[in-house]
Amino acid sequence: MRIRSNLVSLPTRLRLATSLLLRRSRLHWGMDPWLDIRTLLHGMGRPLDRRSVVFDVGANLGQTARAARRWLPNVDLHCYEPFPSTFRRLQAVRPRASLHQVGLSRRSGSATMDPGVHHTCARIVADAAGAAEGHGPPVEVPVRTVDEELGRLGLPRLEVLKIDVEGHELDVLHGAEAAIRHDRIDLVLAECRIGASGSLTQHVPIEALVAHLEPRGFRVMAYYTGAIAADCGVHHGDVLMARIDRLDPGMYWGPCDVLGGDGIPFSA
Repeated sequence: MRIRSNLVSLPTRLRLATSLLLRRSRLHWGMDPWLDIRTLLHGMGRPLDRRSVVFDVGANLGQTARAARRWLPNVDLHCYEPFPSTFRRLQAVRPRASLHQVGLSRRSGSATMDPGVHHTCARIVADAAGAAEGHGPPVEVPVRTVDEELGRLGLPRLEVLKIDVEGHELDVLHGAEAAIRHDRIDLVLAECRIGASGSLTQHVPIEALVAHLEPRGFRVMAYYTGAIAADCGVHHGDVLMARIDRLDPGMYWGPCDVLGGDGIPFSA
């Protein structure tokens, strides 16, 4: 989240920190995805160490890896970034994760990627004709499926599947069908748009994600606004969905409620 420089002075930061500490028992869902993920994993009885696996699909320059490590410092984190120049930059920042220069989709093989603006929003397109003009030539990249990756890496399950692939999110989920069907994925965090917000080509509608995952036992846990715009309100964001049968029945008003109000589960 970017805040104007005149709002991030030391006094302002101290007030924000004090407010969060004083309101710790009243934290709401949707404030930080990885805080919520850590809390939900704890509530599901999942270990908060390398026995739990996180796939960061669309790792870009490691932003998600850094955010995830703040709350899940010891999990087995795998970053997937197929675009060559972006992958080299990801390697340069050296995130504490296993790095894979491959995309994930609905089937294995190869895919065409549009480089996107400044090569930071590269996306998979149907063919070279679907690549945006002026952003450079399209690039062919290898792709596999989530199901294949779980088998290739010898992983019995996947605690968190994070997907930010510029409109290709449903294809990734189709490639995880066997794992979802056999209850081998606990949480899905995916980028999406709401209503008329975002881009029709680069952000999948939240309704499409819900329609795909709800019949498979998932429910929406929280939404995180990524950006706002004057003409459409929310521009895009991320939705967190969880296997509802993994949680104890009951109403949780915030992350701390998962522990009965005793506080955030910091210890592994």
